[in-house]
Amino acid sequence: VVALERLVAHAVDCVDASLGVLLISDADDTMHVLAAIPDSHVRHADLASSAPAVESARHGSIVLVDDVTDDNRWPRFNESATAAGIRGARAFPLRLEQRALGSLTLYTAEPWGTARNSVTAQTLADLATIVLTQAPAPARQRTSAAQLNAVLAEQAVLDQAAGMLAQTARVSIPAAFQLLLRAARSQRLRPAVLASRITMDPQSLTAIIDVLERP
Repeated sequence: VVALERLVAHAVDCVDASLGVLLISDADDTMHVLAAIPDSHVRHADLASSAPAVESARHGSIVLVDDVTDDNRWPRFNESATAAGIRGARAFPLRLEQRALGSLTLYTAEPWGTARNSVTAQTLADLATIVLTQAPAPARQRTSAAQLNAVLAEQAVLDQAAGMLAQTARVSIPAAFQLLLRAARSQRLRPAVLASRITMDPQSLTAIIDVLERP
């Protein structure tokens, strides 16, 4: 459970969320909150087991609520979210082959938008699946811990590179993440690979910005 709480906490940090909830379903399709960060929000039962989270957990699909004020699918969720100061949400499924196990749902105080690091959030949801489904053998536990540490280390490099890019381009951190993703796509690189190059060679930032500014 401690590893899962750490995983949810990092997911909250990586997308600048206000709340993260790990939800799992049992054999009877009953939903259970396995971890919530911060746990003080668990008192909002309707929010912890919200419609987007349950939808993702049951069907194994990503569910996005960009802005509760513009989304009419789940009026009860919108009411609970608004009362808790939530504007956006995204539920990432936990899947084992073709079977849906649960969801990792992240709630934000602002509309979800396009600048949040959804790729890392889904990776963390996938890691939660591994942790939940592995037998408690010590060797496998070490493997899960190593995978989680690798994701955390990769995210730290992305954060550092985005900070450097934000300072050089004089943009916000979310905007810098978007620039970093665009640059990685244009060079057909994983964002973490490009981020590592930036941190090792800060002078490459100027060239990256010049390429992005070309029409």
